[in-house]
Amino acid sequence: KGEVTAAALRLRARRPELFGPAAAYAPLGAEGPAAAHCAAFVRSGEVVTAVTRLSLRLAEAGGWGDTRLPLPPGRWADVLTPGRRFEGHARVAELFEGLPVALLERVTEP
Repeated sequence: KGEVTAAALRLRARRPELFGPAAAYAPLGAEGPAAAHCAAFVRSGEVVTAVTRLSLRLAEAGGWGDTRLPLPPGRWADVLTPGRRFEGHARVAELFEGLPVALLERVTEP
């Protein structure tokens, strides 16, 4: 929890305009057999936060399967696991590989 919180606070310090009172917020809906177990939203079109919900029920149901999270257009860097990139419809099993939470930032470099 501490590392996730620290990473989120560093992102907020580096990009305060995305989190201030004028920042926009929009929900993102996962698609697929375990979509109900993923809660996600995008802040100001530049930061995606996604979390696993009801993880015990998810495991009992067989896991993520082919559940995907449609990301807003562009390339997204994983703030919690540097070096990982996503775009398009991210496989949720891959998104949550290692952690039950994901924090993505839009990137412009290739």
